[in-house]
Amino acid sequence: MKELKIYEYQAKQIEDTLRLVNNLLDSYTNETCLDRDVTQSWETIKNIINEEPYKQVRRKFKRT
Repeated sequence: MKELKIYEYQAKQIEDTLRLVNNLLDSYTNETCLDRDVTQSWETIKNIINEEPYKQVRRKFKRT
């Protein structure tokens, strides 16, 4: 797998944008595929910021 490098400020901007989208769409419910994608992507970029890019983020399922 090819390793990509981005600047910290770029990763933080991506994280902030995903947080805003998550809040706007109320993606915490994980009801739709989009909710689950947003949540998974947000968790992934947070791991990258925390210097844990190897940490796998499992896909969340709809809360019942």
